[in-house]
Formats: sequence, C-alpha cells, structure tokens
Amino acid sequence: MDSYQLVLVLSPDLSSEGQKKLLEKIKTQIKNGDGIVKKEENLGKKALSYPIRKKTEGFYYVVNFNIKRKEVEKIKEKVKTETDILRYLLIGIKDRKERKKIN
Repeated sequence: MDSYQLVLVLSPDLSSEGQKKLLEKIKTQIKNGDGIVKKEENLGKKALSYPIRKKTEGFYYVVNFNIKRKEVEKIKEKVKTETDILRYLLIGIKDRKERKKIN
C-alpha cells in the first residue's frame, strides 16, 4: 500500500455536523478501497488567498491514509463530486521520512 495525504478546503457554510458527515463519506470511501486512515487533522477556519465560488474563508482538513494505488482514482472522483469541497490536494508520499511522520 502507498501513503497519501489529502488536504480539503470545505465551504464555510457547512455546519460542524455537515463537516463531520462529509469527512465520514471520504473516510468510508477510503475504507471501502481497503485503505487505512492513519491521521485526520482539523486545521480550522482560515481565510482563503483568493475567493473560490464567492467564498473568502474555508475549513481546512488534512487526512493521511494508506491505500492501493488503483483505488486513488475512486477517491479523487468522490472528492470532485462533493459540492461542499471548495478545493482539494491529493499527494502521494514517497519519502520514507515523511511516511514515518504520518504513520
């Protein structure tokens, strides 16, 4: 399995309950692909550098997980279809030192 980090910027209009539900959908997709969520971090509400869909703030989350490479596209498709996700960044972690930090 490969290590990945997913950074999400969620709409500021989402309630805390809505944020939890959305994150659960993403984590369920990871688990359905035989992945393991290693770490989840809420970075809080932050100002955006530029407006996205007329929003100037967003809730930032970071999810570190291990999953098979072929399942990553399914995760990307799930994230793309969620309208409450303003932006996302999904990167593979190849450096052993970086993998140890998240595991």
